[in-house]
Amino acid sequence: MCSTLVTISSKGDLPMLERVLAGEFDQYSEDDVSEALLRSACHGYVDCVMALLAHGADADCEDVDGDTPLMLAASNNHVGSSVSCLLGVLYCSLVIVSLRSEL
Repeated sequence: MCSTLVTISSKGDLPMLERVLAGEFDQYSEDDVSEALLRSACHGYVDCVMALLAHGADADCEDVDGDTPLMLAASNNHVGSSVSCLLGVLYCSLVIVSLRSEL
């Protein structure tokens, strides 16, 4: 059974997603956050992707087939939307890691 978080993310309902992330509904796990990100990226729901990333979702998470949100977005022709968001987050993450290693 899907959590409320995953169900809402699959529908691209940003206002409701923000309420779920704020804890207004049932509890959810880290796996639920990853699954929600995967589904949002797959459907090209940019606002939901950004909300989940801002909430700490792992941009490198994988589904059971080993596909990442970036791969799912690209394979479903969402280039320029979710792909751009994820690439931006991944790029920023790489820069931060690089800067930390220099300290």
